Amino acid sequence: RAVELARFSIGRFEVTRGQFRAFVAATGHRSAGCFVWSVDAHRLEAVRSWQSPGFEQNDTHPATCISWEDAEAYTRWLSQRSGRRYRLPSEAEWEYAARAGTTTHRHWGNDMREACRYSNSADISTRREVPEAADWAFSDCNDDHAYTAPVGRFAANAFGLHDTLGNVAEWTSTPFLEGKPQRVIRGGSYLQSDAKLACDVRDYSLPGQGGSTHLGFRCCL
Repeated sequence: RAVELARFSIGRFEVTRGQFRAFVAATGHRSAGCFVWSVDAHRLEAVRSWQSPGFEQNDTHPATCISWEDAEAYTRWLSQRSGRRYRLPSEAEWEYAARAGTTTHRHWGNDMREACRYSNSADISTRREVPEAADWAFSDCNDDHAYTAPVGRFAANAFGLHDTLGNVAEWTSTPFLEGKPQRVIRGGSYLQSDAKLACDVRDYSLPGQGGSTHLGFRCCL
């Protein structure tokens, strides 16, 4: 369907762990645990957080284990600090930015052999290093990152945006169903490939229940 958008700006990169660390240091914000994939389901683990998601990261990696409330709190803080009104993108804004003028499932086209050039997704390194990944769909290439990668590590889309597909899935401000609390998630993550890694795939999660090891965000103006 056709959607008309007002002019907006969106971050070239996902919000990094270092940027989120600065927010926490300034505000004392606390997160409520993190959902971790274990065997066949995501389970909430109170000891996991953006500081300790269960795999190695540094401050150039995207912040993960981020709940919708965490992302909203960050945008409010950034707005107060900068004097500009930062926010999460709507679902329509996110898709417009991720597609970058294309109509294919992915901004680079439909050839999954190109996945490791443009995205950090489930691939040979994932299958080799992630214990639960043996039966997952994966790209037949190697991006050298079984979990998250530094933001900007992969080629940008035509709008100059990096990691719109893969790395961490991204929160939007849009309810999944009208009148319901769930919020739409877009973009897929390092855990996903093939059908799940596309500009037109929707997912959702509930605010208030903690983040997940594959969930992050980028900011919009």
